[in-house]
Amino acid sequence: MADERPLPELNEGLLDAATLDQLFADLTDCAVGLEVRLKSGSARRAHAGTTTLTEAREALIAGRVRGAQVRYFWDGKAWIDTLIRVPDGVRICRMAVPG
Repeated sequence: MADERPLPELNEGLLDAATLDQLFADLTDCAVGLEVRLKSGSARRAHAGTTTLTEAREALIAGRVRGAQVRYFWDGKAWIDTLIRVPDGVRICRMAVPG
């Protein structure tokens, strides 16, 4: 039997350097229960361990990683932000975790 639960709403956008800095500041100030993982390349899975927001921001800006995934709680909901480096900045895909 197929799972008939609706898919969560996915929001995405392109972040410039200033907006990326603001995102990390907002997460630092407002999010709780942070879990941050880095992704090195398109063919590799995310690193097994977690890191800090500061380390993730620095690695994204310096180009040492392809992306990062940030899981957190805000406003009574669990959220996942996936950040991926692209030529024009950082692409963000955000969704609330169902349940």
